[in-house]
Amino acid sequence: MNTPPDYRSIALQNLAELALRRTALKEALAPFDTQIACIQKAMTDATAVEATAIERLEEDLKQLALAHGADIFGEDSRSLTHGLFMLALRTALKVEFAGDEDDVLSVLTKAAKSHPDEATRLAAASCVRVRTELNKPFIRENWDAFSAWFCVFGLNLVESESASITEKKPAKPKPSKPLKKTREEDLKTGEV
Repeated sequence: MNTPPDYRSIALQNLAELALRRTALKEALAPFDTQIACIQKAMTDATAVEATAIERLEEDLKQLALAHGADIFGEDSRSLTHGLFMLALRTALKVEFAGDEDDVLSVLTKAAKSHPDEATRLAAASCVRVRTELNKPFIRENWDAFSAWFCVFGLNLVESESASITEKKPAKPKPSKPLKKTREEDLKTGEV
């Protein structure tokens, strides 16, 4: 007769092996992580002057194009190409807010819900994008009281299980306190 496997022992063995392999991986990657960090810092330091100059040139070019587009591009063009780089002007309509965006959104939302004029409600609702989703915490909290009502709409509450593996962070060491000197130590050092 076969004895069933001890699943707890198997799980503990696998967790121990996982911990060992993760530690080994971290140790193997540590020198490379240090090298990568050093190389990235060296690259940033070595290119800082050029990166700043490039950012300044790009901003100056954009401002120049906005201020003097007709002189730069001519009457029929909105772009200028030199080698692989192109400076271009684009026109786009941009929505601006007469005040704070949240205030405007609040007013539109209220108008969409309760304005007396149907056309205004429709227009306000069209201006607001709403993401609709189930309020699952509400359904779980109220299931016992309203399960029949939820079922009418095709909602059901079922128990499910999932498994996960997480790595706990090691406990932070407590700061060490200085040891109290004993009476004998005080006598030896002469600090009585």
